[in-house]
Amino acid sequence: GSTSALTLDGDLTKTGTGQLTLQRVNMSGAGNFIIASGVVRMNAGNSSVLTLGGTGNIQVKGSSELHFSKNSGSFDSTRDIVMSDTAKLSLTGNSSGTIASDIQWTGTHSLDSSGVEHILSGAWSGAGTVNRSGSGALLLSGNSATFAGTLDLTSGATTLSGNFGATNAGTLKLSGGTLKINGAGTLGGGSYAVDIIN
Repeated sequence: GSTSALTLDGDLTKTGTGQLTLQRVNMSGAGNFIIASGVVRMNAGNSSVLTLGGTGNIQVKGSSELHFSKNSGSFDSTRDIVMSDTAKLSLTGNSSGTIASDIQWTGTHSLDSSGVEHILSGAWSGAGTVNRSGSGALLLSGNSATFAGTLDLTSGATTLSGNFGATNAGTLKLSGGTLKINGAGTLGGGSYAVDIIN
């Protein structure tokens, strides 16, 4: 089907406890898309492209959830994402997808990856706590040198292939699952602590 344009000249806020699904949408503009409550599902299906662009950001607040679901379609996601409070980011679907958005973590968050491997290729920043869960594989390939928070790997297979925490001190915890550092991966020298918890 055809793609619909969603141009944000001002802020757009999603409220209520229900789920809002966006599919075959091209988001652009300088306004922010604010998820104040409930769930927003970004669905790449029906062999279509879901585009999240523009100079505004996506703000995920409170206990709300942002889901990326990759099936027969594809993502073109470069709009910044700001996670605050206890907001959750979930990656699902039956085919591998890449989210190129930069992500700022400011609170205590769940990052769930289930199904096939999902790729976060944007930069991480902020000083929040990210609890990585889910049985799916996760590849972090962005230049996240300024991330100063805690990444706690509790399950699943996680691969780091980018510059991660090299500028600001942070904590990487391996509480469960597996961690792989590939040839391009860099942890931030002596200032980046790695805690292995039995």
